[in-house]
Amino acid sequence: TELDLYAQLVIVHELTHAHDDQWFDLERLEYEEADDEVGYGFAAVVEGSASRVEAAWRAQLSASDQAELDRLEATVLSPEEVEIYLSLPLMLLQLQISPYTDGEQFVEALAAAGGEAAIDAALLDPPRTSEQVLHPDRFIDLEEAVVVETPVAEGEIIDEGVVGELAFDLWLGNRAGNGWGGDRYVSWRTDEGACTRVDVVGDTAEDTEEYAVAAGSWATQGQGRTVERVGDLVRVTGCYQR
Repeated sequence: TELDLYAQLVIVHELTHAHDDQWFDLERLEYEEADDEVGYGFAAVVEGSASRVEAAWRAQLSASDQAELDRLEATVLSPEEVEIYLSLPLMLLQLQISPYTDGEQFVEALAAAGGEAAIDAALLDPPRTSEQVLHPDRFIDLEEAVVVETPVAEGEIIDEGVVGELAFDLWLGNRAGNGWGGDRYVSWRTDEGACTRVDVVGDTAEDTEEYAVAAGSWATQGQGRTVERVGDLVRVTGCYQR
């Protein structure tokens, strides 16, 4: 059947994935098991690459076709589906959208700095932190995260890894997140539910203090939340009952 403009848009996006996969092998199952942010970084490059091509295709449409495409996009989801999406936590939605939106900006910055070769290089060796995606210059300059040891758990460990700047932005606000230097978290089971503890350090002592202030504000808004200074780190713990 005839493909409307929205179907064409989706094909442009997905064929970019197919092209990139032929050259760079987008099936990186090891990233799914990694306990740092490389999975997010890779998704940001992959989706950012396709979103960049999609935007270029959209830009060459006539004004009337762009208006029609906007109309079609607005009707993709039914009212019931929109209601379901809007019922989800905002942070979850933003984390899902970020590889497309922040990823496109990241890829555009790479293209401006080093052309298509820079995008190719990122597809081969993607960012390992969300900080590098949100601040492309830190990826270009090979700025790495501060190494933080996993904090001690007080029960059966169920998960551990890195929260990262993006999640901190959405959790505590940009004022804290933008100074992210590095972190590690651990989650464990309790008799009543579960706890998560995060040790985080800022880029500077001032940034670390901003984390302490922002986390302290968060801690006052619920039960089972504590914030303490441990050397150069800020330790944030939250426990949740079933």
